[in-house]
Amino acid sequence: MAMEHKAYLFDTDAFSEELREIIITSGATMDTDSLKAFIIKNIGKARSVYTSELLNNEWEREIENGNVQELADFAMTCYYSPEEELGFSYT
Repeated sequence: MAMEHKAYLFDTDAFSEELREIIITSGATMDTDSLKAFIIKNIGKARSVYTSELLNNEWEREIENGNVQELADFAMTCYYSPEEELGFSYT
């Protein structure tokens, strides 16, 4: 299976201001509640890491294992647009 390089423009300032500490604390404590609360607060802005579709109130149906890593992946979609992929596959 070939790997495809993907890259996105990422809003580092907004991430640092809004989500950074939540991810650090969640990773240190293995508590996913604050990540889930962040995602719920950002319904309509956060996207599925599997389909790139905007999340709706049934977003938890897409969760595979519900760990900190997976929920952080979902939360971080607030800071980049999957439609604006800039990876090496285009060069």
